[in-house]
Amino acid sequence: MKLTHVDAVVLHAANLHATIAFYRALGLPLGDEEHDEGPVHVACDIGGAHFAVFEGEPGAALPFQAAGSTMLGFRAEVLDDAWATAQEAGLEVVSEPHDVPWGRRFVLQDPDGRRVEINEAPR
Repeated sequence: MKLTHVDAVVLHAANLHATIAFYRALGLPLGDEEHDEGPVHVACDIGGAHFAVFEGEPGAALPFQAAGSTMLGFRAEVLDDAWATAQEAGLEVVSEPHDVPWGRRFVLQDPDGRRVEINEAPR
């Protein structure tokens, strides 16, 4: 078997409205979606992958890097623009923009405690 790309990312959120606001602030065009037998949720397509957020049961988020925890990564065209947007929206910052071997990045934390990395490729 050979996997070729990520097809879908599905999140479950304890506070659906706060999580929707967080990812919309990052620029994801989340819209209402409902399938034949599934619950209403929000979703969009980004980079060829389906990104969806469903309401979930409240519970403690797994600590970063604990088995079972999740970190999402997104690519921004211009990191400084993404950083300004994150600051204007008051999103929780884990690390400010800095250089890394693959370009530049900053890291946020979503309302459920997931780390969200925003990257920019080297110019």
